[in-house]
Amino acid sequence: MRKVLSVVILTHNQPRELARLLGNLRTVPKEVEIIIVDDHSNDENVADAVEAVHQFHNVTGAGRYEYLEHWAGCGGARNYGVKAAQGDWVWFVDGDDLIEPDALPRVLDAVRRTGFGTLLVDYEIRRQDGTFDVTDFEAAGLKPWEVGIMAWSKVIRKSYLVPFRERIMYEDNDWWMRQCFTCRAYGVVPGGPCYTYHQLAAGSATSVIERLKIPDGADPASVRMLDSFLAENDPKLTEAIAWLFEDLAALLKVRVDAARYRMPESYFDALDYMIKYFKRMLRVR
Repeated sequence: MRKVLSVVILTHNQPRELARLLGNLRTVPKEVEIIIVDDHSNDENVADAVEAVHQFHNVTGAGRYEYLEHWAGCGGARNYGVKAAQGDWVWFVDGDDLIEPDALPRVLDAVRRTGFGTLLVDYEIRRQDGTFDVTDFEAAGLKPWEVGIMAWSKVIRKSYLVPFRERIMYEDNDWWMRQCFTCRAYGVVPGGPCYTYHQLAAGSATSVIERLKIPDGADPASVRMLDSFLAENDPKLTEAIAWLFEDLAALLKVRVDAARYRMPESYFDALDYMIKYFKRMLRVR
């Protein structure tokens, strides 16, 4: 049967969390495929992950396990998942989070009905201290660039997807800065949250913090560079885009602890692109 929706789940040395996620999906529509991309877990965890996928497949008839022979990072693993995906739509999921039991039929129904290329997925944020928040994108009425950078909060038509840059810090930020310009408007999956995000969960599949050292003080040169960049443009534009880059200054302070990471040049490419975009939108000369 032709696949409509591909759910690309990333995992890395987290078989227990993966089993929890898969166990929460009691039924999988036939038009939905589940692709589990294992980003080079160690042997012991691979065995447990394979067993979790095997049990999931026995119950639902779904689940395809793809093991990467070399560590690719979040961006590389997602790009691999997109190439493996057969569906018209792609939903990225982190292996240490949860999909609500009724989410897949709701998302599938939404992508069939929509005329948009991007659908937002409401989610619940669960923190380690027990507090939580729930989004309501439809009620909020946000612009595409206001909806947040998390890849798992969007279901995107595959033909609209831009690739992730690989082995960079904060790949979601970099990706959405480029992806959101393919998204002039969007729909929302109705019916409430589809996803539960476990904030600051130890050993996150997508976390790079453990590989980085963040110094206490700001790097004056980086801050001056950012200030100079923004100061060259109209103050109205600076105010309009400042919220989107609230963590950019922090990123510029980061000292990389591993040669395989680099600062994405697209941050400044995106700044320049967004300024031009806002100038057109606001008709600023």
